Amino acid sequence: MDTRLREIANFFLALNSVAEFNPRVLGANLLKHIFVLDIKRDTASAAVRLHIHLTGTALDHRFNRPVTGHFLDDFGHG
Repeated sequence: MDTRLREIANFFLALNSVAEFNPRVLGANLLKHIFVLDIKRDTASAAVRLHIHLTGTALDHRFNRPVTGHFLDDFGHG
């Protein structure tokens, strides 16, 4: 496992609530790898989509464009 992923996982696993989240503790080196998703439900079809609410710069660089505001399935492969 990538050591950055392990550090991020350990950081979040140590929190007792979201209120304890302090991005300064995580640090800029790891923050750039964080993303926040919103769960969007279509009440008519019961479909669920993951909306990219916020991303660190590493994800934008990976896709060669800003991805905030898009849906995760916009980037599907297959």
